[in-house]
Amino acid sequence: FHWKLEQPHSSYLITLAVSEFNEFHDTLGDLPVDYYVLKNVDEERARRFLDKTPRMIAFFNEVVGQAYPYPKYAQVCLPEFNGGMENTSATSMTDEALMDRVEALERNLDDLVAHELAHQWFGDMLTCKAWSSVWLNEGFASYFAPLFLEHEQGEDEFRLQMQSELSSYLGSDRTYRRPIVEPRYEDAVQLFDGMSYSKGACVLHALRGLVGDDAWWKGIKRYVAVNKFRNVGTDDLRLAFEVVSDRDLAWFFDQWVFKAGHPELKASWRYEPEDRSTRLKVEQVQVLDEQTPLFRLPTSVTVVYGPGRTESIPVVVDGASHEFVLPAKERPQAVLLDAQGWLPKVLEFERPIAEHLFLLEHGPNVLVRLEAARILASKSGENPKIKPALAEAWKAELSTTAKVKLVEILASARDEAYRASLAAAAGDDAPRVRVAALNGLASLPRDDAAED
Repeated sequence: FHWKLEQPHSSYLITLAVSEFNEFHDTLGDLPVDYYVLKNVDEERARRFLDKTPRMIAFFNEVVGQAYPYPKYAQVCLPEFNGGMENTSATSMTDEALMDRVEALERNLDDLVAHELAHQWFGDMLTCKAWSSVWLNEGFASYFAPLFLEHEQGEDEFRLQMQSELSSYLGSDRTYRRPIVEPRYEDAVQLFDGMSYSKGACVLHALRGLVGDDAWWKGIKRYVAVNKFRNVGTDDLRLAFEVVSDRDLAWFFDQWVFKAGHPELKASWRYEPEDRSTRLKVEQVQVLDEQTPLFRLPTSVTVVYGPGRTESIPVVVDGASHEFVLPAKERPQAVLLDAQGWLPKVLEFERPIAEHLFLLEHGPNVLVRLEAARILASKSGENPKIKPALAEAWKAELSTTAKVKLVEILASARDEAYRASLAAAAGDDAPRVRVAALNGLASLPRDDAAED
């Protein structure tokens, strides 16, 4: 056996996997794309997990602006191995990701394949200068996997995945708080956590929201082109984006990367008919200390006048309390802050039930509608319109994940009022929706009529 790699690479990314393998092969142009599994795994099972790899490589080639940098890409599925490891040109994968036909109906691990593949650029071709900057490896991989999801399945699925990344980070932050870049640690493994992975992804998402899609992709391409086969730090990323956006971004990286925590916001609004204005009050209520600052938050207010009738107004939240006076054509049906979910934040927005009901049906995106559903579910006894509205909401969504989340809200209530809706969802085309519905029905008392 002989293997020689011409490109420079980091020593922690070397692997040698030895076994009697079944080998299956794809290509992307002249690039060999190889899959290695144990002898008891057939090609159908291997491809259920790995078959999208060539499409992922093609996508990353295009958006990163630098073609896959090594002479081949292999993935090796191994027993007693956890997750994935992005060894240069030969990723190691857990064989627990090799699913049978039934399990694959209910879930997939495309995100694991895309995450480890993204590392071939972010982690392998560009490697962090020190473990304290490991977010430049893990945050990027944790964002580029959802970016492939956006490319394949659309914005709703992408936004929901980013909401999941935010929830993962917030869970870590409730346990302990640290900056993303933290030079003080006993063991480097401590840095492979929710700050480096999920918060790192959320910060990249916020950067995209700040500079816009055009500058975002130009910034990514410049960052990679200038730094390929080099070790990188956060300042390298900042400089690339400052050049393409013609902005000073030191404040952005200071608060999101070198400081800790996130904004905790309280908001409310009212309409003033005398001067036809909307008054939006926003407060930052997080506890301030040496780690956690008042955040500067360029964002937007979405004023919703009716179904499909919205106006977006840019604002900057940078103090403890603001009252924004916004011109209004008429009394709004709803007012939203950062409706598209660009910012890593916790937001408590005071609204009447009527506004939540409007947003459940007419919210301008999936995040807004799901947030309305969650709040209404907690107030279901306060208004007779809530349960019928929740029972119907899942049917209007196009995203399978959105349907699942709305059906899970019904299921968690264990309420007979939702039996008919859950029964309808149990006949949905999407297996994941059917599973959520059946779990909800199983939690209700036996209904002999339904059994017949």
